[in-house]
Amino acid sequence: MEEHVAAGILNAKTNWRDYCINIKDFAAYLIVSSNTSGSTTKDLFTDVMDELEKQEITASSKWEDCKSLFGDRQVASFAFIDLELVTRLQGPLESDN
Repeated sequence: MEEHVAAGILNAKTNWRDYCINIKDFAAYLIVSSNTSGSTTKDLFTDVMDELEKQEITASSKWEDCKSLFGDRQVASFAFIDLELVTRLQGPLESDN
């Protein structure tokens, strides 16, 4: 599933039914779905979705933090900058206060 996340096939908005239709013939899916003990394929999917949603919420809250520090105009002017860079810049600014 990590490969699908990296490739953009799987994201926080993907639903199980659509994803399952696309992967039902993959060897990894068939192996996990045939297990009688442990997590099911849907359990693993749900775990990945939970993690993606957490990442999305974190990114969104970091963006809001940047907007509150710099204001909407300044944030809009450098919206193309990687969010991680903005996050690194945010740290020293907060500690100066």
